[in-house]
Amino acid sequence: MQQARLAQSQFLSQTSHYLRTPLNAIMGFGQLLDMDKSSPLSQRQHESVAEINNPSEHLLDLINDILNLSQMESGHIKLQFEAVNTYELIAECEALISTLAQA
Repeated sequence: MQQARLAQSQFLSQTSHYLRTPLNAIMGFGQLLDMDKSSPLSQRQHESVAEINNPSEHLLDLINDILNLSQMESGHIKLQFEAVNTYELIAECEALISTLAQA
């Protein structure tokens, strides 16, 4: 049982690394596009870049959550309860799925 947990933890850690590396490149490029003062984006381009940046941040959060879950199962992380702004959470969810819902 302990050997299976160790294998799972190693797998998740490696998978997390392999997902984060290209994701960091995507996020970094999106942020550079957004910050370039020498050639400012149009409103439409800015919105398009946001369509890359916002889901990328969400994906990074999911990757971190999966890794944290693995660490919790192995006893390396303790759960911590905290308040959540449900309005902001719902607004983020709506922003993530609104394009798909409209289609």
